[in-house]
Amino acid sequence: MFAPNQTIHAGDQLDHYHLEELVATSGMSTVFRAIDTRTGSQVAIKIPHPEVECDPALYERFQREADIGTRLHHPAVMKVFPNPGRSQVYMVMEWVPGRLLRQVIQQQPKLPIDRAVKLTVGICRALEYIHANGVVHRDMKPENIMVDDKDNIRLID
Repeated sequence: MFAPNQTIHAGDQLDHYHLEELVATSGMSTVFRAIDTRTGSQVAIKIPHPEVECDPALYERFQREADIGTRLHHPAVMKVFPNPGRSQVYMVMEWVPGRLLRQVIQQQPKLPIDRAVKLTVGICRALEYIHANGVVHRDMKPENIMVDDKDNIRLID
C-alpha cells in the first residue's frame, strides 16, 4: 500500500491493481495501464499528482470528474468504475484500446472526407449525450479522444 502523495511507478501494486505501464502524464495526473488482479481485466488507473491532493480546488475537480464518469453510460464515453475502499485517491477507468485522435491526425493530416465525417459525428454524439446529462467538457482536444481500429471514438477525459 502507498501513503497519499507517495510516488507510484509501473510494476507497483495499488490495492488489487497491478500497474503495468505508464501511458500518460498531464498537469493534474498520471495514468497507468493496469490489471485488476481480482478479475484479470485491463483497466486504466488515473492517479492525481500530489499537488492536486493538496489543493482543495484541484482535488474537488478530480473528484467531480470521477463522480461524473461513474454516472455516464454511453459507448463513446469512457467508463469510470466505482471504487470504494481504496487506500488513496485514484480513479479506475475502462481500458480503451486505440490511438489518440492527435496521433491519427499526425499520421494522416488530410483525412478522407468520409473518415473525417465519421469521427466528427462520433464526437458530436458523445458531446450531445454528456450535455444532455448536464456535463460540459471543458478540455476538448485531440489528446482526449481515442479512436479505435474501426474509427469509433471514445472521450477519455
